[in-house]
Amino acid sequence: TWTELVAAAEKFKANGVSPFFCTLKDAWTAAPAFVNLGGTLMPNGFFDALRAEGSNVSSGTVSFQKDFATAAQKEVTLFSYCQDNFASRDYNAGNKAFADGESAMYL
Repeated sequence: TWTELVAAAEKFKANGVSPFFCTLKDAWTAAPAFVNLGGTLMPNGFFDALRAEGSNVSSGTVSFQKDFATAAQKEVTLFSYCQDNFASRDYNAGNKAFADGESAMYL
């Protein structure tokens, strides 16, 4: 669960272990966490409502900003458990670092 994941991250952090190794130098690496969070937390019928709006999205019945705010905030929470230099680390560096045991989990 979300609560258990955050609790595990807290426990690793409290014991001097980097909870997540994160790699945002490659922008796409932010997507997997968001896709999983967004897919789990999106309102029922979101994409049906979006398709129904067609090109007239001004009605605002669906909104990525509004409807995915919880997922975005949870992703920010996950990134708060990353190593200090995560914005400058790329995917290849992340694979190596995780394989070398530099973190408990790889985001």
